[in-house]
Amino acid sequence: MIVVNRNMVCFYFLGLLNNFGYKVIMATAKDLMKEKAPTSVVLMFNIIPGFLITLAFPMFQHKCKTKILIIFTSILFALAYGLCGLSFIAIGIGLIGVASISIGYGLGESTILSYLSKFDDKCLTAFTIGTGLSGLLASFIYLIL
Repeated sequence: MIVVNRNMVCFYFLGLLNNFGYKVIMATAKDLMKEKAPTSVVLMFNIIPGFLITLAFPMFQHKCKTKILIIFTSILFALAYGLCGLSFIAIGIGLIGVASISIGYGLGESTILSYLSKFDDKCLTAFTIGTGLSGLLASFIYLIL
């Protein structure tokens, strides 16, 4: 019998929230910029910055506090959603929003995965379930809207 504790629930939601924006952009790439920019450009702005952050950030992560990184990532996500919402004004604003979501995804994933080393394996499982369900939830919400 698996006992669900507070940490598992929190890491589940951290995984869900961290990957949700990234998956929403993947699901809505074709419709996000309408005819202003090709889908491939939106996907490049969604994948490349996060990949580079995930690749390079662990070398510098020990110099930053986890709490500060989580707060910064949360603020970055909030700004990025707003910028993506303003993509009808200019292509650049929307692409900066997409890149910001990607950077937030990379920072959040690197930070949370390193922070998980202080918890038991069940929390890692909960985080992984949250990241997986974020793809299903993002696609389902896009389908409904």
